[in-house]
Parts: sequence; C-alpha cells; structure tokens
Amino acid sequence: MCMSRAVHRRLKRCSTVCCNCRKRSAEPARSSRGRNPMKYRFLFGMILLAPVSSFACGGLEMKSYDANNDGKVTFEEFSSKVLEMKKMQATLWTEAAANVNNRLQRQFSAMDVNHDGVIDLNNDFRALDKVVNGFIDHAESGGQEMAFNDRRDFPKIDANHDNAITFKEYFNYEQQRYKEKLEGVEAQYSEANIHKAFDTYDTNKDGVADAAEIEKQEAGERLQKCAGVLF
Repeated sequence: MCMSRAVHRRLKRCSTVCCNCRKRSAEPARSSRGRNPMKYRFLFGMILLAPVSSFACGGLEMKSYDANNDGKVTFEEFSSKVLEMKKMQATLWTEAAANVNNRLQRQFSAMDVNHDGVIDLNNDFRALDKVVNGFIDHAESGGQEMAFNDRRDFPKIDANHDNAITFKEYFNYEQQRYKEKLEGVEAQYSEANIHKAFDTYDTNKDGVADAAEIEKQEAGERLQKCAGVLF
C-alpha cells in the first residue's frame, strides 16, 4: 500500500532532523566551563537510559566508540568511552557545587522580600504568590530565579521547622542535592548498567559489537524515533 504524501513528508523531515543532529555531533567539543550541568545530565543520561542508543537527534553514534577504527566496538572500547563521560559529568556537578554560592545568594535575596535575612511563608512567599495558588510563576517572580517556587518545598528546606528559612539552611539543602546528583552518577554508570547497555548491541554476546549488529540496532532506533514523530 502506498504511503500518503503527509506521512512521506513527515518521514522525510524526521530523516533530515536526524542527519542534521549527526552533523552537529561531529563538531569539536567546546569547553564545559560555565555550562549548566543539567544540560549535560540529560545528554549523558541518554547513554544508559536509552539504552546506549545511536544518539541520533542528540548525541554520539555507536561507531564513535570504535577507538581503533576497525569497524567494530569491543566492550573495553565502549566502557572506556562511557567512563570518560561519567568523569566529565561528575566534574560538572562538583564544579557547580563549588561555585554555587553567588547564584544561591541571588535566589535567596529575590525571595527575602522584607530583607530580614529569612524567608517565611506568611510574609515573603505570600507577597510573591499574588494569585494565592501555592506557586510563584514567572510573572509573579518578575523573571527572577527564586530559591523555590512551590510552597510544598518549604518544609524540605526549613531544616529546624521553625517556619523560617535562613540562607544557611537553603545553602545546605542545595549542597545535599548536588551530593545526591553525584551519587546518582555513580549509580547510573555502574558496571552492571554499562554491561546491560553494551549488550543491547552485542546481540550474539561475543564481547564485540560488529558493524552488522550496530547497524541493525541503530536502524531499529531510527525507525522508533520516526514512529514517534508520526504517531
């Protein structure tokens, strides 16, 4: 049965997008200094959550793991590349935690409406939450980053539960979140997860993902991606 023109156009567009993304992925990497680690968490998280896909439309192709360019990828080559990415992601979170003070000061000050050195619900949060729905939206914040936007987050940050958040409490809360992100990196890039991801390609379980196995897997992923665009 012939494909409708509309479906054909959408398939063609999907193919074009994937090709453009692959071109971008081939560009030289830029310095990570000053970049948002959340952006990298998404990109590198794709390594194991996809699981280790061709990263068409957003990352690396499996062939980029082929260190000696022999047309196949061994587990050692794959693991080495993934662990490099793990190290980079961990570095980003560590640097972010070390250089976060100024940003947290700005966010805290933006919520301390009466400038008394603490954030409380009755005065500061209520003054910003003009529609009284328990959430400070972009318009209410004037485009400023807030220490938190959701009223339900208040007790999580108020460590001593005295209904007032000090900057120290807010700082400690954020540092704990960074610590949890680093712990998450360790769990995500565990040896078991790396083996599981590699096995997605190494279908005959001989410890090597050859060109045929790689192409078969990536063809399936491209089809799934296009199916998502269509349906």
